[in-house]
Amino acid sequence: MFTSLDNANLMGVLCFSVILGLVLSAFRDEQNVVLHVFVCLSNTLMTATHMLLWFAPVGLCSASVSLVLQGAAELQVRFTRLIAGPPLYSKDKMNLLSL
Repeated sequence: MFTSLDNANLMGVLCFSVILGLVLSAFRDEQNVVLHVFVCLSNTLMTATHMLLWFAPVGLCSASVSLVLQGAAELQVRFTRLIAGPPLYSKDKMNLLSL
């Protein structure tokens, strides 16, 4: 039934969608139930997209802060090792900043 969508034939899906939209817009009466369903679906998806766009900056800032804090924790470990000095029985005394 959905072979065009399964095989990633987007031209078939696009042509079907355009033809369906043209046919539905040709019958623009108030009793057109199918058109009303698609308009309601469109409004619902637009509202969900609008809500997602309002929360996107919060997610991006949280991801950025997470990366900065991970880098700060790694930097703290490196500085602690540098200040504490190399261990007494280290095979690699030259590389102080290695993890």
